[in-house]
Amino acid sequence: MSAIIINPEVSFAALSELQDAVREMALSRARPPSAQAGCVNVLARPASQSTVRCIICQFPGHRSSAAQDTNRKYTNASACRIAITNTIAFWEHVLENMAVLQESPEFHTALEQNVVTAEMQWDTQPQIVAGSTIAVILYRLSANYLKFQRYYTRLSLKLPKILNAREIKRYQVMSEGVDSYLLPDGYRELKLRLSCSDSLII
Repeated sequence: MSAIIINPEVSFAALSELQDAVREMALSRARPPSAQAGCVNVLARPASQSTVRCIICQFPGHRSSAAQDTNRKYTNASACRIAITNTIAFWEHVLENMAVLQESPEFHTALEQNVVTAEMQWDTQPQIVAGSTIAVILYRLSANYLKFQRYYTRLSLKLPKILNAREIKRYQVMSEGVDSYLLPDGYRELKLRLSCSDSLII
Protein backbone atom coordinates (compact mmCIF):
# COMPACT_ATOMS: atom_id res chain seq x y z
CA MET A 1 0.00 0.00 0.00
CA SER A 2 1.43 3.37 -0.95
CA ALA A 3 1.96 5.98 1.74
CA ILE A 4 -0.42 8.92 1.92
CA ILE A 5 1.37 12.14 1.02
CA ILE A 6 0.17 15.18 2.91
CA ASN A 7 0.51 18.45 1.01
CA PRO A 8 1.77 20.96 3.61
CA GLU A 9 0.43 23.96 1.71
CA VAL A 10 -3.05 22.48 1.46
CA SER A 11 -2.97 21.47 5.13
CA PHE A 12 -1.82 24.95 6.17
CA ALA A 13 -4.61 26.55 4.14
CA ALA A 14 -7.21 24.27 5.76
CA LEU A 15 -5.87 25.00 9.24
CA SER A 16 -5.95 28.73 8.49
CA GLU A 17 -9.61 28.44 7.46
CA LEU A 18 -10.43 26.75 10.77
CA GLN A 19 -8.50 29.42 12.67
CA ASP A 20 -10.53 32.10 10.93
CA ALA A 21 -13.73 30.26 11.85
CA VAL A 22 -12.71 30.29 15.52
CA ARG A 23 -11.62 33.94 15.42
CA GLU A 24 -15.15 34.85 14.37
CA MET A 25 -16.35 33.47 17.69
CA ALA A 26 -14.80 36.51 19.39
CA LEU A 27 -17.19 39.46 19.70
CA SER A 28 -14.83 41.85 17.92
CA ARG A 29 -14.57 39.57 14.88
CA ALA A 30 -18.04 38.07 14.57
CA ARG A 31 -19.76 38.96 11.32
CA PRO A 32 -23.26 40.41 11.66
CA PRO A 33 -26.18 38.18 10.67
CA SER A 34 -26.86 38.36 6.95
CA ALA A 35 -30.21 38.72 5.23
CA GLN A 36 -28.72 36.98 2.19
CA ALA A 37 -27.99 33.29 1.70
CA GLY A 38 -24.33 32.48 2.17
CA CYS A 39 -21.84 30.94 4.60
CA VAL A 40 -22.12 32.72 7.94
CA ASN A 41 -21.99 31.29 11.45
CA VAL A 42 -25.01 33.08 12.88
CA LEU A 43 -24.21 31.59 16.30
CA ALA A 44 -20.58 32.72 16.35
CA ARG A 45 -21.33 35.82 18.39
CA PRO A 46 -21.07 35.23 22.17
CA ALA A 47 -24.47 34.37 23.63
CA SER A 48 -24.65 37.30 26.05
CA GLN A 49 -24.40 39.72 23.15
CA SER A 50 -27.36 38.27 21.21
CA THR A 51 -29.93 40.96 21.89
CA VAL A 52 -32.31 40.25 19.01
CA ARG A 53 -33.80 36.75 18.81
CA CYS A 54 -36.52 35.35 16.61
CA ILE A 55 -39.70 34.12 18.28
CA ILE A 56 -39.90 31.23 15.80
CA CYS A 57 -36.38 29.82 15.56
CA GLN A 58 -34.64 31.64 18.45
CA PHE A 59 -31.63 32.31 16.20
CA PRO A 60 -30.19 35.79 16.85
CA GLY A 61 -30.14 38.69 14.45
CA HIS A 62 -33.71 38.74 13.12
CA ARG A 63 -37.38 38.49 14.07
CA SER A 64 -40.05 36.66 12.10
CA SER A 65 -43.79 36.56 12.70
CA ALA A 66 -45.44 33.30 13.75
CA ALA A 67 -48.27 33.46 11.19
CA GLN A 68 -49.05 30.15 9.47
CA ASP A 69 -50.86 29.35 6.23
CA THR A 70 -53.49 26.65 5.65
CA ASN A 71 -50.71 24.03 5.40
CA ARG A 72 -49.33 25.21 8.76
CA LYS A 73 -46.20 26.55 7.06
CA TYR A 74 -44.81 29.78 8.44
CA THR A 75 -45.67 32.56 6.01
CA ASN A 76 -42.86 34.89 7.01
CA ALA A 77 -39.94 32.65 8.00
CA SER A 78 -37.51 33.43 5.18
CA ALA A 79 -35.13 35.09 7.65
CA CYS A 80 -35.25 31.94 9.80
CA ARG A 81 -34.48 29.79 6.78
CA ILE A 82 -31.51 31.98 5.81
CA ALA A 83 -30.13 32.01 9.37
CA ILE A 84 -30.30 28.22 9.63
CA THR A 85 -29.01 27.41 6.15
CA ASN A 86 -26.20 29.98 6.44
CA THR A 87 -25.06 28.25 9.63
CA ILE A 88 -25.34 24.83 7.96
CA ALA A 89 -23.15 26.19 5.14
CA PHE A 90 -20.60 27.35 7.71
CA TRP A 91 -20.37 23.87 9.21
CA GLU A 92 -20.15 22.33 5.76
CA HIS A 93 -17.10 24.54 5.19
CA VAL A 94 -15.61 23.48 8.52
CA LEU A 95 -16.21 19.85 7.59
CA GLU A 96 -14.41 20.27 4.27
CA ASN A 97 -11.34 21.67 6.01
CA MET A 98 -11.31 19.00 8.72
CA ALA A 99 -11.44 16.37 5.96
CA VAL A 100 -8.30 17.92 4.45
CA LEU A 101 -6.52 17.59 7.80
CA GLN A 102 -7.69 14.08 8.67
CA GLU A 103 -4.41 12.45 7.64
CA SER A 104 -2.33 14.87 9.71
CA PRO A 105 -0.82 13.12 12.77
CA GLU A 106 -1.14 16.33 14.82
CA PHE A 107 -4.80 16.73 13.89
CA HIS A 108 -5.52 13.07 14.61
CA THR A 109 -3.88 13.33 18.05
CA ALA A 110 -5.78 16.52 18.87
CA LEU A 111 -9.05 14.82 17.92
CA GLU A 112 -8.30 11.91 20.24
CA GLN A 113 -7.53 14.30 23.09
CA ASN A 114 -10.49 16.61 22.48
CA VAL A 115 -12.86 16.25 25.44
CA VAL A 116 -16.51 17.07 24.75
CA THR A 117 -18.98 17.55 27.60
CA ALA A 118 -22.68 18.38 27.83
CA GLU A 119 -21.87 21.73 29.44
CA MET A 120 -20.16 22.85 26.25
CA GLN A 121 -23.56 23.21 24.56
CA TRP A 122 -23.99 26.54 26.36
CA ASP A 123 -20.75 27.78 24.75
CA THR A 124 -19.86 30.01 27.69
CA GLN A 125 -16.25 28.92 28.13
CA PRO A 126 -13.39 31.46 27.87
CA GLN A 127 -12.23 32.24 24.37
CA ILE A 128 -8.66 31.20 25.25
CA VAL A 129 -7.88 27.70 26.52
CA ALA A 130 -4.57 25.98 27.06
CA GLY A 131 -3.11 23.68 24.41
CA SER A 132 -1.74 23.59 20.91
CA THR A 133 -3.26 25.65 18.13
CA ILE A 134 -5.16 22.63 16.79
CA ALA A 135 -6.37 21.68 20.29
CA VAL A 136 -7.74 25.19 20.89
CA ILE A 137 -9.42 25.21 17.48
CA LEU A 138 -11.12 21.85 18.09
CA TYR A 139 -12.25 22.89 21.57
CA ARG A 140 -13.89 26.08 20.34
CA LEU A 141 -15.42 24.37 17.31
CA SER A 142 -16.82 21.59 19.51
CA ALA A 143 -18.48 24.04 21.89
CA ASN A 144 -19.98 26.12 19.10
CA TYR A 145 -21.11 23.02 17.22
CA LEU A 146 -22.98 21.75 20.27
CA LYS A 147 -24.51 25.20 20.62
CA PHE A 148 -25.77 24.94 17.03
CA GLN A 149 -27.12 21.44 17.67
CA ARG A 150 -28.93 22.73 20.76
CA TYR A 151 -30.70 25.36 18.69
CA TYR A 152 -31.44 22.98 15.85
CA THR A 153 -32.78 20.07 17.90
CA ARG A 154 -35.14 22.36 19.83
CA LEU A 155 -36.68 23.23 16.45
CA SER A 156 -37.49 19.63 15.52
CA LEU A 157 -41.27 20.17 15.24
CA LYS A 158 -40.92 23.53 13.51
CA LEU A 159 -38.25 22.55 10.98
CA PRO A 160 -40.62 21.15 8.30
CA LYS A 161 -42.42 24.50 8.47
CA ILE A 162 -39.18 26.43 7.85
CA LEU A 163 -36.86 24.25 5.75
CA ASN A 164 -37.63 22.11 2.74
CA ALA A 165 -36.76 18.40 2.52
CA ARG A 166 -33.53 19.04 0.62
CA GLU A 167 -32.31 21.50 3.25
CA ILE A 168 -33.13 19.12 6.08
CA LYS A 169 -31.23 16.35 4.29
CA ARG A 170 -28.33 18.74 3.78
CA TYR A 171 -28.23 19.30 7.54
CA GLN A 172 -28.29 15.56 8.20
CA VAL A 173 -25.37 14.89 5.86
CA MET A 174 -23.36 17.74 7.33
CA SER A 175 -24.17 16.69 10.88
CA GLU A 176 -23.07 13.10 10.33
CA GLY A 177 -19.78 14.33 8.92
CA VAL A 178 -19.00 16.82 11.69
CA ASP A 179 -20.08 14.31 14.34
CA SER A 180 -17.47 11.89 13.06
CA TYR A 181 -14.74 14.41 13.89
CA LEU A 182 -15.94 16.40 16.88
CA LEU A 183 -18.15 13.97 18.78
CA PRO A 184 -16.44 10.76 19.88
CA ASP A 185 -18.64 7.67 20.14
CA GLY A 186 -19.05 8.14 23.87
CA TYR A 187 -20.54 11.61 23.42
CA ARG A 188 -22.82 11.25 20.41
CA GLU A 189 -25.79 10.81 22.73
CA LEU A 190 -25.19 14.40 23.83
CA LYS A 191 -27.16 15.64 20.85
CA LEU A 192 -30.17 13.65 22.01
CA ARG A 193 -29.97 15.41 25.34
CA LEU A 194 -29.77 18.90 23.86
CA SER A 195 -33.48 18.99 23.04
CA CYS A 196 -34.35 17.91 26.58
CA SER A 197 -32.76 20.93 28.29
CA ASP A 198 -35.06 22.52 30.86
CA SER A 199 -34.62 25.98 29.39
CA LEU A 200 -33.29 27.59 26.26
CA ILE A 201 -30.59 29.97 27.44
CA ILE A 202 -29.29 31.67 24.33
